[in-house]
Amino acid sequence: SATGQSACRRCPIGTFATGTGSAHCTSCPTGKTTQGFGYRSIDDCVCPSGTYENSAGSCIACGEGATCAGFGAEPEALVGYYLSEVSDDGLSIFTCSTNPERCPGGVVGTCTTGRTGYACAECHEGWSPTRDGQCEPCQAGDVAVAIVVFGLASLGLAGLYAYGSKEQKLQSSATSATIFLTFAQVVMVLQM
Repeated sequence: SATGQSACRRCPIGTFATGTGSAHCTSCPTGKTTQGFGYRSIDDCVCPSGTYENSAGSCIACGEGATCAGFGAEPEALVGYYLSEVSDDGLSIFTCSTNPERCPGGVVGTCTTGRTGYACAECHEGWSPTRDGQCEPCQAGDVAVAIVVFGLASLGLAGLYAYGSKEQKLQSSATSATIFLTFAQVVMVLQM
């Protein structure tokens, strides 16, 4: 304690003492604070809640779509947002507007199950989308059933074409194209 003091006092929040028994507290650099009372080093000065520290030691505001706990914690995206990068200039964050369920929030690169890419827009290779925004591994049977049905439909259409008259063949061609396009659409819907 300093001469004439009966007890030591801890430095208040946002300040630090340069040594044990110091009579003076030094303020943290602009924009920084301490997590409590009685800190003893400038290294204890950190960016507060709502900000994160860049490589130059400055506190950067978190911004829309993210939360920053401060005090050394990494920024995290809120639910419905995708955080792709934390840089010295700010956060690269995207809104998952088409389907917010794809982006559960979290640290850089966090997507829901089976999703990847900016704003979690893509499924991993070999995965297919589900109705709830996630992706699941493709089943070997999914492709096999589609191939068998397509093959049978093609054989049936070829048979109709081979045994029909010339007028019927022209009509059959249009009908065949319609059936094929309808089948292709059904397969696409089943894969979703």
